[in-house]
Amino acid sequence: MDLKSLAEFKDVTQRFHSSYHLANIALSDLSENLLSKDNKSAYDDFIIRDKNSNEVISKVSYFHTLKGLKHDGPISQVIAHGFLNWIYAAWNDKYRELISKELGVNCNEVMCNVMGDIRILRNSISHDFGFIEADLIKLTELTWFPKGRIILMSEDMDKIQIKINQMVVYIKNT
Repeated sequence: MDLKSLAEFKDVTQRFHSSYHLANIALSDLSENLLSKDNKSAYDDFIIRDKNSNEVISKVSYFHTLKGLKHDGPISQVIAHGFLNWIYAAWNDKYRELISKELGVNCNEVMCNVMGDIRILRNSISHDFGFIEADLIKLTELTWFPKGRIILMSEDMDKIQIKINQMVVYIKNT
């Protein structure tokens, strides 16, 4: 089954996967240059100010900033979780419907195990503060995650993209 919409979905997710890796590289590069660029110590605060009023919007120590910026660090986690949410939203809100039209079936009849697993991970990230426990046994394709906090490393994002590249859809038996 050669579906144009499925191929387009895979292409779009590949571009986002590349963007994730580029962001991770940029974060690492920034962490290497941040202290010397700003002439600060790890104990100073990295401060975000309003451009007009100069009011402090937020601040965090350079120590924590550098920790967050490292490859696969906490900031990378935020980006990875966001991309996983975006991938599922793109599937559920656009591509699943386009695929259903190509197949001539109702949208809710188009099924995909990989996207079902991403939905489970996304729900855990969005609704359970990134923890997965009971729903772990429901995963059929993305089965390497341990119970507990969902930590998405670069390797995990690569594995997820490979599964998306290989994914197939099927029509739900009604």
